[in-house]
Amino acid sequence: MQYNSPKNVLPFLQSSGEVGKEISQKNWKESSLGTMENWSPCFTPVLQQVLSSQIPMFLFWGEDFVSFYNEAYKPYLDDSGKHPSILGVNADTAWSDIWDTIGPALQKVRQTGMTYWFDDQGIDISLEGKRYRNYWTFGYIPIKCDGNTVDGILIPCIQNKKKVPVLNGKAESLVHIMSTQEGPSEEDMTFENQNRTGLEVDDILAEFSDFTRVSQNEKEFVETDLDQLLARVLDLLKGTIKDSNAEISYSKLGNANVIPHQFEIVFQHLLKNSIKFVKDGDSPRITIQTKIVNASNISLLGEDPDALFMVITFSDEGIGFDQSDEHRIFDVFHQAHSKNKYPGTGIGLAIVKKVMDNHGGLVITSSSKGQGAKFDLCIPFE
Repeated sequence: MQYNSPKNVLPFLQSSGEVGKEISQKNWKESSLGTMENWSPCFTPVLQQVLSSQIPMFLFWGEDFVSFYNEAYKPYLDDSGKHPSILGVNADTAWSDIWDTIGPALQKVRQTGMTYWFDDQGIDISLEGKRYRNYWTFGYIPIKCDGNTVDGILIPCIQNKKKVPVLNGKAESLVHIMSTQEGPSEEDMTFENQNRTGLEVDDILAEFSDFTRVSQNEKEFVETDLDQLLARVLDLLKGTIKDSNAEISYSKLGNANVIPHQFEIVFQHLLKNSIKFVKDGDSPRITIQTKIVNASNISLLGEDPDALFMVITFSDEGIGFDQSDEHRIFDVFHQAHSKNKYPGTGIGLAIVKKVMDNHGGLVITSSSKGQGAKFDLCIPFE
């Protein structure tokens, strides 16, 4: 019997492929999570980002480790026939064949709140009638809604190397491989430096965690000394700044009514972007300034022309980007430059835009290739 959940409860499911459709049609009354209307306000933004990700991801949520995964993960369930039968099913039932192994691992993450990951694991899969071996890095990542209790465990699966045809071997799902504690075999290690995508697990985890935090409905605005906030960020990034020989100049920024930890995240991502996207042989040069302007000076704002806005400008002398790309760079997982030369997740600027939305403001960019980039953070000023 098909169950149709109200479409207005989680509208993002309608654009989340076959997996989103299956979730929307499932009768959640029988699940320990309850109906969609009663799902945790922390859980829904996590689920939305998992489903929208182009990276294969699996998510266990709640006391019973209810199983979710995204469209990118679905092909790795096809051989086992587990899609869509395990969607929304408690993990001990969905993965009963390996529960003796992954059950204690999930409990360990829940109890310790620590992240565990495995690098360069060879996985044989079948695609279009042919068998391939892919190499992956994956992690068990705790999701904490209140900063203390582990509410869910996210498993991103990052492909490190191109698929290589194999003649023998049993195809296994990513979760089956993740049930082992073994490191890469000697055979796997021979491929260690071939065809790396350049994506770092730590970056994926940190940026996904940041996006989850800023996507929650948090409105705790505080009158904040932006100079002190910037000093904290510079201290956090001091190793990166030193290693890159970056020069960062700034004038007095002043105070603003903001959500402090969200602005720390924004400052970090903009600084890291400017440090990363530099011309060959150059050291990063970054300038940070603020000014107060009327809304009439910000053409993209449909506000009272006399309303005041603080504009915080980050500018650099790096490689820049094509101005025609100015809107797409804020899309989740969009990357304007070569992933091999400038590895990254494509999440950072999406976080910046989300924080500006949370503050009733916007971010305006200007750039051209080879001429650096400028980001104006515009927020209401009282």
